[in-house]
Amino acid sequence: MHDQHNSTFCLNNDYSTTRLVTREKPVIESKSGDAFETVLFLPESENRTGQGGLRTQGLFKRSLPDKPLITVITVVLNGAKHLEETILSVLNQTYDNVEYIVIDGGSTDGTLGIIRKYEHAIDYWVSEKDEGIYDAMNKGIRLSYGFFIGILNSDDTYYIYIIQDIAKTCKIYPKIDYVYGYINLKNKNGIIFGYRKTLQSNEIYEKRYKENPLSHQSCFISLDVYKKIHFYNTLYKYCADYDFNIRMINCNYNGMNIKKQFGEYRVFGKSNTVFSFYDNYKIYKKNKLPLLIIYRIITLSIFKYYLKFIIPNKIIKYIKKYFKDTSYIYK
Repeated sequence: MHDQHNSTFCLNNDYSTTRLVTREKPVIESKSGDAFETVLFLPESENRTGQGGLRTQGLFKRSLPDKPLITVITVVLNGAKHLEETILSVLNQTYDNVEYIVIDGGSTDGTLGIIRKYEHAIDYWVSEKDEGIYDAMNKGIRLSYGFFIGILNSDDTYYIYIIQDIAKTCKIYPKIDYVYGYINLKNKNGIIFGYRKTLQSNEIYEKRYKENPLSHQSCFISLDVYKKIHFYNTLYKYCADYDFNIRMINCNYNGMNIKKQFGEYRVFGKSNTVFSFYDNYKIYKKNKLPLLIIYRIITLSIFKYYLKFIIPNKIIKYIKKYFKDTSYIYK
């Protein structure tokens, strides 16, 4: 993608998304082998309840030689409780060339009011029913023009310096395909109780079938990788990000651990992960793991899952800390 002109200007210095804008509409260049074409707007839908943002006002973004464009996508459905905090963590970034896309799944609470409150600093938002969280993520990716793309859930937050660090890595290592780091774990009361540590690239490959080695809250992936690997597979309702990560890792793309705290990931206790076991089974089978290994992994995962309902959390945290069998570290 490239622009016909070099004119950029500051619309509003208060936000990371409005310091470098242009009225020149990007020209989309499709490459041979691209899995999809980037678009400025989603096609019309009968389920749509609203759309807006800078793009609808004729204001766009582009990468500059010294300031690569970084995209953040937030998908939300009835997330009014924490959405404003999430949005502000993006708009308050210290970096000057941020593109922000918000995909709403047809919320019926106060979500749309919050989005409209900040639409003067959001590049593009749309509200319409979708086929789930991964379908919404795919819509956001299709709309992205950034060199790197980060996906931030509607109840999570970035630290204000992290995109500056991502951009710096882009400039120093232009051939890096994805960057990742730490993410702090936060409970429903907003208290940090642990973090997810990072793995080295060789550990990511070795442990890719043990657990999801990368979380999208602490990982930025290049648009080129998405173009080559394709979207998240919506056949997996619970683990499409895990499937994508395995596909990316198996293709030997270059990842870099920047050893930074990306932000805070809100964990709501004992989540309903039991439904993910069958998704994992299909992913392992697709990757041609021996059945005995698949059954061993799934059985162990089920055992660990139900153990959470029997053993107190303090004991579980101690066991995980002692045996170090997970990338999650608890205080």
